[in-house]
Amino acid sequence: MTLARTDQRELLGVLHAAATEGPAGISAFLERVRRRVGAASALLIERRAHGEWLERRADAAHLPPAPAPEHRLLLNLRPERLYTLAEAAPEAVGAGRIIRSRSSSGDQWLVALNAEDRFDAADGTLMSDLAPHIAIACETAARLEEARADLALARIALARAGVGWALMDRGGHVIAGDTPPTGQPRAAFADTAEGRNGVVAGGLISVRPPPDEQRGAALALFRTGRVPDDAVPAFAASHSVPPSEARLAVALALGDSIEQAAARLGLSLETARYYSKRLYAATGARGQADLVRLFWQGIAALA
Repeated sequence: MTLARTDQRELLGVLHAAATEGPAGISAFLERVRRRVGAASALLIERRAHGEWLERRADAAHLPPAPAPEHRLLLNLRPERLYTLAEAAPEAVGAGRIIRSRSSSGDQWLVALNAEDRFDAADGTLMSDLAPHIAIACETAARLEEARADLALARIALARAGVGWALMDRGGHVIAGDTPPTGQPRAAFADTAEGRNGVVAGGLISVRPPPDEQRGAALALFRTGRVPDDAVPAFAASHSVPPSEARLAVALALGDSIEQAAARLGLSLETARYYSKRLYAATGARGQADLVRLFWQGIAALA
């Protein structure tokens, strides 16, 4: 049965908006469902594909919240069939209607509860009609959550690697991403935006084409100058050297000369040179430049 125009406007619009709005949007949808069917409580219970249970609800302000059915009992219900609370959970107190929907992200149960059975056939029909839309909305919300998590992890990984990025227009202005360390290279970078190949301009790397050509002319990558926070223990662990020698390796990798590193670490020049020879032996490096290369190619640079 097709949802009435009023229900499409007042329920479906809020439901599908909730996919991007999160818990607040789901609560608004459930409150409208609760009022529409005259329930004391309306719940949306989800079991994601990886086994996590989520429960959102809307309750009448003047009534105590109705207890939700046990999750284990919900697993016994067939999708797309409307159940009474007594059918789904024989020992539960009160009355209710429950319908299960399913998507690739998991299972969903729309639940309406009352102290007494005041639900009619129209309420059951409404819940049945909403079920496939709930499946779509929950699928969309789950995919958006995954995409947000992937984006957050990618940002963390790039930041740990000391790499910044910016989507730039043909004028060299940042549309999205990080702001380059200085605005000076932007004009030079803008001159390369029409090119089809990756180029270097003003300290930025241009990558063509960008992920979204409708939004930007080129993707710029650049070094942020981040200093690894835990590079010393990471280098010591990965090369089986003591922390004192690892500190020297990190100082050299970050640009110090052997003399500058010795002064920074409070070592005599003779001790610093002794440590460097031990580092070359432990890592197989053929000299200071090779030691620096090993540092930036290893996990210590990401620590």
